[in-house]
Amino acid sequence: MRVFFFSLIYICTRSLLKIIVFTKQRLCKQTRDLETVIELGKKLSTYLITSSFSKFATVFQCPASLRTKIYDLNFASPVTVSAYEAHFSLLQLFVNLGVGGVCLKTMMSKPRTGNTRPRIQEITINGQQSLVNAMGLPGIGAREFCKELLMSGLLNCERPIGLSIGGESYDDYWQSFEAYQAELVGLEYYPFYYEINISCPNTDSGQDLSKNTALLEQLIDDMKKQTNKVISVKVSPDQSNEQLQEIATMLSRKQRMMINTGNTQFKTSKELGLAEQLLPRAGGGLSGPSLFKRTLEMIELLAPYKVPLIATGGVNSASRVKQALDKGASLVGMATALALNPYVIVKINKQLVETHCYASPCHCDAD
Repeated sequence: MRVFFFSLIYICTRSLLKIIVFTKQRLCKQTRDLETVIELGKKLSTYLITSSFSKFATVFQCPASLRTKIYDLNFASPVTVSAYEAHFSLLQLFVNLGVGGVCLKTMMSKPRTGNTRPRIQEITINGQQSLVNAMGLPGIGAREFCKELLMSGLLNCERPIGLSIGGESYDDYWQSFEAYQAELVGLEYYPFYYEINISCPNTDSGQDLSKNTALLEQLIDDMKKQTNKVISVKVSPDQSNEQLQEIATMLSRKQRMMINTGNTQFKTSKELGLAEQLLPRAGGGLSGPSLFKRTLEMIELLAPYKVPLIATGGVNSASRVKQALDKGASLVGMATALALNPYVIVKINKQLVETHCYASPCHCDAD
């Protein structure tokens, strides 16, 4: 009942914010911009986390039977946060609700403004809410972001935290990695892992490493000379099966690797039925339920390579979590479903236990 109550409040509040913001934008003859709603939502999440009733409204126990081990990373649940958010109060909310781990928003080595606004919109596909973004990886840069992480208190959750690095060249990726390494000296004990995002559709050269397996391998080998942390590679649903298999073959020869099987899927504004002024770059990355079919295809394709998989793309229910795990994924990554209603985390964890859908496996226990 508590989950239902706060879930309903969240959904109604979000809907009300959208109505108010979009009405104001229309009256002021401004282009519709969902990012304004998101910014207000982040302020509300900060209030929710720090309020006197925070524990009652946001803290839910994660069942012990859902624990999942990947190498030396102990996830409290197979449900994790995909790399899309940099607001630490909101990430703390997700942790309190029961996610097993968090992968942070992809950061470049230097501050980046991203694409021009508006750059994110909400759309409906086959009756289900989805998001499309052309953010372009805005951020304060890896070094400053890491400093904010260390001051945020998120490390107190003691759950695996992924540090996602991005770039438009080998040097960009390497400099982001070096920035994190420099700031994390003395924290070798914490269960961090790195994620190499080679699949962003919203930058000019954000997918160069996805087309150059040799260069990707060089980056991984160079990183492994500096760290023993687990490294995940985030591939794209837009890549061909042949490209995905080539990358998986290479990764299967490495130790302590994971594959994140999914990112947003690039769609043009025309394909989405959106006016061109609603997104820059004539399109953006689609996320939401419609990606799930491709996510399952990627899991089936890559599972035989015996590299632990994180299934990301279209996961929004316990049944979809189970389907992904049954196909061979070790974890699932969620983003859009959490933006629409973070209380889905509690519901999924509860249903996995009640329906005996999950048996707490231990993946890749030995190095």
